[in-house]
Amino acid sequence: MNILSRRQLIVAAASVSAVMGASLLMDGCGGSGGQTHPDTVDYLNFFLNLEYLEAEFYLRATSGTGLTDTLAGGAHAGNVTGGGQVTFSTTIYQQLAKQIAQQEVEHVTYLQSKIGSENVVARPTIDLTEGFRQLGVAAGFSSPFNPFADEQSFLLGAFFFEDLMAGAYAGSVLRDPVVFCGICGNESYHAAAIRTLIISAGGTLVTRANLLSGSRTMLGGGNDQGVTISSGPDFSPSNLSGGGLTRLPQQILNIVYQSPNANAGGFFPSKLNGFIR
Repeated sequence: MNILSRRQLIVAAASVSAVMGASLLMDGCGGSGGQTHPDTVDYLNFFLNLEYLEAEFYLRATSGTGLTDTLAGGAHAGNVTGGGQVTFSTTIYQQLAKQIAQQEVEHVTYLQSKIGSENVVARPTIDLTEGFRQLGVAAGFSSPFNPFADEQSFLLGAFFFEDLMAGAYAGSVLRDPVVFCGICGNESYHAAAIRTLIISAGGTLVTRANLLSGSRTMLGGGNDQGVTISSGPDFSPSNLSGGGLTRLPQQILNIVYQSPNANAGGFFPSKLNGFIR
């Protein structure tokens, strides 16, 4: 597959950003009670849904189990399908995976504390099996994608999430600069570390990472870069001004639902919980 140039990606992203953002606000995002526009708490809950997904991925990969019932929302929490402990043979892969898992749990608890118990949403229903299967199909993988099968497949799953989340927080940082800037920085560190390991491994892993980037490009409006570009390895993707790539909520929904403008699907078969969904 041909990897788009940095300028092509930025132009493509700019052409859809205003449309997607307007669509998100005009549709009301599935809200109720007369609310037509999301507020700060809605954005916090939107990201909490995504952090539930990330935490479940990393916890299951490193320990075989997910979030505690208390953190997930107790009786209101949706079920999680798929996932399993990865057999790591490379120490640095395992060390990084465990650190990210712990920090994703911290993101969940931090967002919950900022939202407050009266407004916080519970974990939605999550399907890690079908979400990654569909992702592999969209990327053009020749066999079903299971990031829990081995450590290199795990790196690809981590690459999918970390680039996604770094851009997501960067795109909404003005909604709550204190909260979103801090987590955006952490997710960006994760993304750069994962990219470095993939680039170091080389070969098929780089090829498949670029294919995943291509699928995010198609689903999310073009604001994406693979781990290699025309000038060589790309450890930290950026726009023409040197800033990080950004994604709007609708672009994120397109990616996690695995279909543009879908109401549910992919990793969230029953959609996200909250106003932005």
